[in-house]
Amino acid sequence: MKSQNFIFKNRFNTFYFRQRTPKDILSLLPSAKKEVKISLKTKDKSIALVLARQHKVAFDSLFQGLRIDHMHGRMYPTFNELNEDEQNILMREQYATEAINDQMFTQQLFFLLERKDRIKGAFTNFEALQGYSLTDIDLSSVIKINHFIAIVDLLSGENLSDPTTIIDKIK
Repeated sequence: MKSQNFIFKNRFNTFYFRQRTPKDILSLLPSAKKEVKISLKTKDKSIALVLARQHKVAFDSLFQGLRIDHMHGRMYPTFNELNEDEQNILMREQYATEAINDQMFTQQLFFLLERKDRIKGAFTNFEALQGYSLTDIDLSSVIKINHFIAIVDLLSGENLSDPTTIIDKIK
């Protein structure tokens, strides 16, 4: 499952919601913007996450409505046209998805902490990694963390004969 983050900070630490318009929607509406960027008008991350989820659900509903309209020639209601119960259901579904993604990310970071001695050893013992640290590794998604954990586990294995092929896989 791919973890996606839809909030970003500007240089003044204000959070923004940002989402790319899907390619199939761009083909339906060539004049549509390639990316939507909306200020959440807050510097508090927890508030920004709630607001971003609301925007995400609204845009997903809009995009799905456009797809259905195109396929069947009928109109699907936008998020604002749904009754309050339907809006709440969509919001809970999005919140559950985000909570699962957050939990997976937190769990993988914990696995990294469990391997801190192995990671230090890798950065110390292998000449190609000397001068680097954990901050130089891209750990922005669960998949990238899993990839790095697997590499660290391989590098700390006793049967390692040639570490260069493994070290080359670190980006």
